[in-house]
Amino acid sequence: MSLLSVISEGERRYICGGIDVGMRSDGRSCDDYQMISIERDVTHNCDGSAHIRCGHNDVLVGIKLEIESVVQLEDWNQCGRIDFSADITANASPMFEGRHGEDITNVLVTLFSESIPQCLDLQSLVVVPNKYFWVIHIDIVVLECGSLPSLIDSAAIAVKSALFDTKIPSVSAVAGDSEDFVVSDDMFESTRLDVSRVPLFVTLTRISTRYVVDVTPEEDEASIASISFAINSSEGIVYMKKIKSGSLHPEPIQHTHEKVQKVGQTLNEVLMMKLSSDSQNKGKISFSLN
Repeated sequence: MSLLSVISEGERRYICGGIDVGMRSDGRSCDDYQMISIERDVTHNCDGSAHIRCGHNDVLVGIKLEIESVVQLEDWNQCGRIDFSADITANASPMFEGRHGEDITNVLVTLFSESIPQCLDLQSLVVVPNKYFWVIHIDIVVLECGSLPSLIDSAAIAVKSALFDTKIPSVSAVAGDSEDFVVSDDMFESTRLDVSRVPLFVTLTRISTRYVVDVTPEEDEASIASISFAINSSEGIVYMKKIKSGSLHPEPIQHTHEKVQKVGQTLNEVLMMKLSSDSQNKGKISFSLN
């Protein structure tokens, strides 16, 4: 699913030839990401937010909390809920015309809805058992997009950073009423979500005979297929999905599992370390895995 006009055959051969010998046009190796810059707490009308820039990708994530009541007890899973939505700005790419932009956002919502909720403690979002629970609304806005594979990885970093930034208000029961409660407006009484198990995505893109991460728009044009892996620090690969038509040979994919887990776990560890120590940087962090 390319986002720019088709590259020439000469450019395609140049990209594939470089990838075959482990050299990319911007000097990175096949396993290297571009510089990642993140800013948290960027929208004050949200309960959590993050803004990421990585290469041609520019993504904003805002999180809003809402208390919802249990309508049908027999249909309730005894836990809170996470809802994802995504939107893409008209100037994110000249190729976002018609339904193409909607296709991109549907991919993001599907990937994150199927992988992230299972790695969060949703039972901790229950406010009053069998009565009320928190709903976490995660809104993803794509401001600029280079390629779909790199966008997925960047958006996942933004989502995890915004979840880390999210503060859940303290809730206390009203005296004499076991079903009523009061939500505190004191930010110092709020708690943070445990995002240690929230996965990040590493999307491998097959170009010629090799797999690379964080592809540029031109590399995406020269690619054959892509597959996304959701990886956290404790369990490794927790989810995977093929996102682009084309052939993926089973044998090379099996050999890349170890590499994917190493890249994903390193990305998780570096991100959590930076997020945990960024108070002195006023919520702004930048890092590279090169």
